[in-house]
Amino acid sequence: MGPVRPEVDRIPVVCWEETLAWDEHAKKIAREVMGMMCEGLGLDTLEDMLMVCHYYEPCPEPDRTFGIVDQTDAAVLTVLIQDMIGGLKVKKEEDGKEVWVDVKPIPGALVINVGELLQTTAMEKGKGLARRWAVEFAEGPEAADVPDPLGFAGRSSLDLDDANQSRQKKEAEATWKSQKAWEVAQSPFKNLMMMGFMMWMAGNTVHLFSIGITFSALWQPISALQSVGKVFEPYKDPRVDTLAPKLLFIALNLAAMGLGVWKLNTLGLLPTHASDWVSSLAPAQEVEFASGGFPIY
Repeated sequence: MGPVRPEVDRIPVVCWEETLAWDEHAKKIAREVMGMMCEGLGLDTLEDMLMVCHYYEPCPEPDRTFGIVDQTDAAVLTVLIQDMIGGLKVKKEEDGKEVWVDVKPIPGALVINVGELLQTTAMEKGKGLARRWAVEFAEGPEAADVPDPLGFAGRSSLDLDDANQSRQKKEAEATWKSQKAWEVAQSPFKNLMMMGFMMWMAGNTVHLFSIGITFSALWQPISALQSVGKVFEPYKDPRVDTLAPKLLFIALNLAAMGLGVWKLNTLGLLPTHASDWVSSLAPAQEVEFASGGFPIY
């Protein structure tokens, strides 16, 4: 179906699955055949597909021209999705004479042309079905009725209104990405305040809750710092400056990690004395000790 496959809705519903399956199978066979031919010739195979276009020289008398000369398919099989303009004619034998018959477009129908190569493979003699295209001057179609060719990307340029709308859409998208980037950059501040409150609730004694809170306070900022690029990847845009949000994100996570280190120190789990490194040295003496109690009278 050409280098660029048409949209599925342009293929008749009754056979779109079979048509797509046939297209994939035909391309697979073509790759295998071309691969063997290239291997036999000592050439490298390519995965590219080409569209063959025919250029017809300008006619010296266009006013007397009604179409092009008849031709046959030299390939294997041609599946044609007709538009509603018409103009296709095929040669048919009636009463011993060859006449040209109009092929009227039918919505949802496919035109199948059997090529000469398929006829030769099937051991049939003769040429393929002759066809030609003619212009109907009596019922000329409007310019809007002519569909784009398969694989055509659309208009080569946009109208001014479309260009303005596209630019406004891109600017709005860039503004949205910038706002989201700053929201993500400020998100560690909420966790910082919550973690500080939980550390205060845990107290300064070593127990399961205080150790878990301290470990979480250290692990969360470390994980966030390791994935800074991944966090801001959705907001990457040439029109958006993500450097400042990244710096704020890093600074807040470093502050959260510093809070966790401070909590380790208050729990006495940081090696801040020489005796923590050398077992033969005596541990540091407590300068002051305070405890609670109640008076007895």
